[in-house]
Amino acid sequence: TNPVYLDVFLAEDEENAIYKSPVIPVGSSLQEIKLDTPLSDGTYDCVAVYHLVDDDQNTISTLRVTVTVIIEG
Repeated sequence: TNPVYLDVFLAEDEENAIYKSPVIPVGSSLQEIKLDTPLSDGTYDCVAVYHLVDDDQNTISTLRVTVTVIIEG
């Protein structure tokens, strides 16, 4: 019902996002992403924070989920 964007953080460092998405309009999706912070090959415990935004892109609510990021070279 509203656009969203997401930030991804390493689980041990929730101050510095390794990825910040653009605002994703309703009905759209992200197919491929490139991390803003390069990581070495490996498996990383992360937290994704989804932001539901209003028409002015102000955050209405957030949802935090744990995710695993796998980097393969």
